[in-house]
Formats: sequence, structure tokens, C-alpha cells
Amino acid sequence: MLYRPLSFTRNLGGPQKVYDAIRQAYRPGISLREFRAGLAPQMSRDQSLIITEFFIASEIRNRKEIVFEDQLVRSCRETALNVTHLRLALFALNLNLPGQRMHAVHRSPAPAQNAYVRQFLFRDGAWQTAAYDRGAMREWLSTRLDQLPDGITKFRNNYHYLFAQCGFQPRPDGTIETFAEEWYRPALRLYFERRRLMAPQPAEAPQALLQAAQADELNRLLGISRDWLAGRLPEQIDAFLADRAIEVPAYEPVAPEVIGPPDRRLVQVTRIERDTEAVRALKALYGYRCQVCGIRLRLDRTTFFAEGAHIRPLGRPHNGPDVTENILVLCPNHHVEIESGVLSISPEDGITIHHAFEDNTVHERPLTLMPGHVLGREYLRYHWERLYMPNRPQD
Repeated sequence: MLYRPLSFTRNLGGPQKVYDAIRQAYRPGISLREFRAGLAPQMSRDQSLIITEFFIASEIRNRKEIVFEDQLVRSCRETALNVTHLRLALFALNLNLPGQRMHAVHRSPAPAQNAYVRQFLFRDGAWQTAAYDRGAMREWLSTRLDQLPDGITKFRNNYHYLFAQCGFQPRPDGTIETFAEEWYRPALRLYFERRRLMAPQPAEAPQALLQAAQADELNRLLGISRDWLAGRLPEQIDAFLADRAIEVPAYEPVAPEVIGPPDRRLVQVTRIERDTEAVRALKALYGYRCQVCGIRLRLDRTTFFAEGAHIRPLGRPHNGPDVTENILVLCPNHHVEIESGVLSISPEDGITIHHAFEDNTVHERPLTLMPGHVLGREYLRYHWERLYMPNRPQD
């Protein structure tokens, strides 16, 4: 079967565009046409069409397609941009449930994306790193897309870019860590709302929702095993049908009193004083997850901790600026390593991690970079030449 990917070969520019569009243009009762018009001139017609076709659901009222206020729309409107929004946007794309559409061609706009994740990316209970390789993606798509070679390349590159922004991490065993525990609740709520929108009567019964979720292979779209999801579905279905609020990480800053024992308070206060607005914004963007290793320290069910590290350090003698281009979000271990010069980021490509001890697992792995966070090459070069242990001048 050859899939027709509609306009997905046009460049969107990242899932952050979905967040920005909803914040800018959505209002209750707005039609898809009005929504797209509200994005001009900040966004091209092609970009706005991609958002309404692939990411947003609609319901038909008075012969108009009205933007459906589901979990994706609510979360974008209610909280600051963070990694959960990016993953929800990708999930909505892969889900391929756009709601009620007046024209048949728009009722299944993303079958190729859905099939890629379910049939190729997912195997043996997890997403596979090898299937995410650009060459492997192209080979798979070449037999399934009704596109010329250039169109297949554009489709693959756009999808690969969207996927890369979500902060998933490769595991040593060749699988991909999707951190589903952090975002499966809003993802399931999004699915339940859209499934009910498309089939109101059957979707009301718990058993019907359970069977639908299994038939749609939601575990594959989350990158986790069927048994993992099966143990969590009943509780989330009950919460949905009872209209109970779900737990969505808000990534709030950690209070100073929570961190560390009293005898280390001086060190903790010093770091809190540097927890500036720029650092706090980046922590929220990354969901308090280390850009190097993907680890996030969890202090309780809703409180997380990470540290903001300045590539070119603040204060004398380095006098680095407190700007996002000079900041990394790191776990305490990698914060210490970058401060001591054991770890650095290549100034040539701005993404490759280098470790002074080359047998370290993070050596030559890519740094996680979210959309909107660009590292200043001048700060990376300063650290690389002046502070990185193998390169820094010897006293």
C-alpha cells in the first residue's frame, strides 16, 4: 500500500510551532479556517495547514470544522513550553485521529507516520535505534510513499527533525528511551478525547476504550511494551470517564529548603542565586532532564531537580554572560564535569559531546537540544580551548 502524505513534505520548523500556534490563534469555537487566518503573517499558509491537518482535531458544528479543545490544546494554553508539549504534538501526529472532517481525504492525514512507528520503529517492546537511522527510514518509506525520491527525502527529514526535538535518548541495548512514565497520562487523555469525538457512543464504556486502545496499539506509539501500558490503562480510563484531573508535570522550580542537608546550605544558596530567569526557562523546556545523559532527579511525584551550567562561567576571570546561548541544563554529575573541564561540547557542530576519558559512555554522543535553544559557538569555543582538560593551557 502506498500512502499519500498530503503536504507533510513542506517544512514545519519543529513541534514548538504547534505550541506557539495554539497559544497565538486558538479561542473557543474557532474554526480551522479562522485558526489558520489568525496565524498570518507570522506563519506561512503551508505551515499553518500542516498544523491543522496533522496535529489538531476538529468537530463539525453547523457545517464548520471547529478546533476541538483536547489535552494538547489545553496543555499548550495553560503551561509554559516544555518537553511534554513537544512529545504530545508528536503523539498527536502519529496517532492520526484528526476528529470530524468534512472531506474524506483529511480524515486520515498521517497514515505513513502511524505505520512507520507501529510497524517499523517499534519492535520487541521498544522503539529501535536502528530503525530511526536516516538510511533505514528512507528504505522503509521508499516502498510505502507515493512520492518521487526528492519527496521521500523531504518527508523523512521533516519527520526526523520533529522526532529529534522530543528529547528521547538511545539506550546501550539499541533501543530508544521514550520516558513514557512522564507523559503517558496526558497522551492517553488526548487519545480518549479524540476517540470519543470520532465514535461517541462506543467510547463511553470502559471496556470499549480499553479494547480501542489495544486495537490502536497505543503502546507502540508510546514506545513501551503492551504489558506496561495494560497495567496503567484501567486507572486512566476511569479518570477520563469521571473527568478527574490527570497528573501532568509542571516542572516547577525546586525550593531551596528541599535541596541538600543543612551543612551544605552555603553551596546550595550560591547556585540558587544563579537560578536566573534564563536558567528557569531552560529547565522547564527540558523538563529538568540532563542534556548530556537524559537523567532527571525526582524529589517527589511532582518535584524535579536539575542544574543550570554556564559554558563560559560567570564571574571573574571568565566573565561569561547569563544568556540561554551560554547555558546547559545538566544533572549534578555532568555539571561538575563541565565545570572541571572533563566534559565539553564540540564548537564545530555545537552538539557532539566529548569526554576527557574516552571510554565514558557519553563520549561522542549527541547533546539533546530542544527547539529554540541554540548554543553560542563563541562560548563553546571558549570552553573547548580554555577549560576542556585535553586542550586547556598547562600552568
